[in-house]
Amino acid sequence: MAAAVQQAPYLGPSSSTNEWIETQAEDERFLPTFQDDASLITEGLWLGSEANVRDLAWVKVEKIQRIVTIMPYEVDPTDGGNVSESLKDWFRGNVQVLFLDARDTPTQLVFEHLRRGVDFVLQGLKKGENVIVHCGRGISRSATVVIAALMVKDGLSYRDARVYVFSLVAAKRACIYPNVGFQLQLCLFEKLGKDFDEVDAVVAKGAFHVESELAVSIRKTLDNAEERMDSMFDDDSLCEEAARWEDFGYFIQNCREYLGHVDIGLPLALLDRADDCARKLGNLDKVFEGAGVATAGRVGRVLGAWHGLQSAMAAAETAVPRTDASYVSALDRDLGGASSAKRRKTK
Repeated sequence: MAAAVQQAPYLGPSSSTNEWIETQAEDERFLPTFQDDASLITEGLWLGSEANVRDLAWVKVEKIQRIVTIMPYEVDPTDGGNVSESLKDWFRGNVQVLFLDARDTPTQLVFEHLRRGVDFVLQGLKKGENVIVHCGRGISRSATVVIAALMVKDGLSYRDARVYVFSLVAAKRACIYPNVGFQLQLCLFEKLGKDFDEVDAVVAKGAFHVESELAVSIRKTLDNAEERMDSMFDDDSLCEEAARWEDFGYFIQNCREYLGHVDIGLPLALLDRADDCARKLGNLDKVFEGAGVATAGRVGRVLGAWHGLQSAMAAAETAVPRTDASYVSALDRDLGGASSAKRRKTK
């Protein structure tokens, strides 16, 4: 069956009710920009945007037989005024659609969506069908589903650099970058042996608290940034290395765009530390010079802007309770279960 009629308008990045805050200044942009065309990730598997699946001529030419829509509303490609009736009939008779109701926010748990999406995608690929996974822009939600599907299908690791799924997909579609919360959930999925039942058990017993996981991830990033700044005093060559600072920039811009308008209860001490780190990054050029130093300064500006947004929310009357600063990430704990027992046997 074809998808149902669209139920809600797409608000776009300029709306105050949208899921992210678009970075306007090019000097503060690290994440790749939007890509118009759909991307063939691996044989039979495409990743794209809402606009791509609304192009029914393209859908038919590429012989798409399954569509995964992961957005807050369903998309019906046949509701366009410039689509012929014969093309609409072809779509209704030949394309299966799976709708996953999800917003692109780091605090949303998407494991159930991943379970359903991965199963639907792999069923199609096993039958030799062509599948496209899409969200609004083909950057975060759809990329998360595709990455999870490849992890299961090909036995690939998310974190292992040798078979790094993120790099594999990004090589085919440069603009992908799942929001930081989805990335953490993919890491947990890997840690638990890519077993959705184990993931469900861990989440059900409250062992994975996404807001606290985000706080730990931010803390670790600040640790790494400060360690790299300290290393510059011992190794001047680091002043020219911009690539590592680009990695920091990806993460911090992601936080700014997705967490710039969402209060996740970050500990106040962590916010103070972010402010201090932003100032240090901004002052590096007073001591050093080089491409790495310049990039670090850009990271500092983005970090400072994000800190200002988070601090304002933390000081508001509507502020949520602060997360536990002593929380240990589920990614750093033994969570039990079959995958943990398997890892112990291999040691």
